[in-house]
Amino acid sequence: MMVLAKVEQIYKTALQEKDIVTECISSPDQIEKLGKFKEEIKIIVNKKRGELGIENIPPIRLSKEKAQKLRETIKFDKEWIEAYKEMVYFLSPDTNLKDSHKIINLPWWNSGQFGLADEEYDGNKRLKLKSFHSHSYLTQLARSGNFPELGNCNVSLRSVLSTPDKVFVLGYRGGQSFSNTLMTVASGSLEFHSGKNPLFESLWKETKEEMNLEQNEFEYAGLVGRVTEERTPAKAYVFRLKTNIPFNEVLNRWTISKEEDKAEHRYLIPFFYEDHRILEILKEERYDLDIASAPENLGKILQEGVIAILADYSQKFGYDSAKKAEDLFDEDYDLTSCFKK
Repeated sequence: MMVLAKVEQIYKTALQEKDIVTECISSPDQIEKLGKFKEEIKIIVNKKRGELGIENIPPIRLSKEKAQKLRETIKFDKEWIEAYKEMVYFLSPDTNLKDSHKIINLPWWNSGQFGLADEEYDGNKRLKLKSFHSHSYLTQLARSGNFPELGNCNVSLRSVLSTPDKVFVLGYRGGQSFSNTLMTVASGSLEFHSGKNPLFESLWKETKEEMNLEQNEFEYAGLVGRVTEERTPAKAYVFRLKTNIPFNEVLNRWTISKEEDKAEHRYLIPFFYEDHRILEILKEERYDLDIASAPENLGKILQEGVIAILADYSQKFGYDSAKKAEDLFDEDYDLTSCFKK
């Protein structure tokens, strides 16, 4: 039976920044060449934004009509298509990428990404990651579900943030993807930053950009597990976050933020929970993939957010609780095989 999502790895003790070692296998020449490709694409995209008179409007803030116009303008540009092909073939020469540029939904998303080559966990307090430099275009190809071999290029982070008033913080999504649904915050793609600890560095970048909260405003941050979805070969690292700031103040901080990525959410909402009822509420409020565009899915929690909360729950309460959750959800999620390794 195919599951919707799976907890691939549970860390026995939630991992801290000092517990993670990251090695990059990309050569300096490869990193430099990828940087040149990114700069070339940036110039082309900015040129198209200028032609449409929207060079000063972040794409995430565009209306659906203007975003579609920009999408078409870029994707039909011969210069962009050539630059795209050169870069993706450089990064993934063994993948059949003919006409794959047509799949790219966010051609303006042009950023370096963290690729996962291997993970070694000692079963206790040590995690070693082997990584490589990738690009957001490969991430989008992997998310399409048509290129399972690119799964290690589609790596993200999700966090389950709780406040002292017994609230999980959720974002009511804006932007161009899954608008008007709910997602855990902060969440986003993994990038290298300084390269010392891409997971935690990406986490702190997202908490600042999405919620206007600084690293020192969290009383706790721990990496609890890694999850995957079956419809795409996506992998995501799940963090447990706690802050002493009540939800209303978190909402206020988001409201006054001037960060561009604030627009990923129309607003933040409180998901009030009690440990003994959280599973029932999640089951009632989750997004239904079988009716993806139906009005019934408005305001529902995306599967990516559901599996993040379930991973946090499973790590916190252990195998027996994870098994009960698995049964409650009619085995739509694999929450227990990670305990049997």
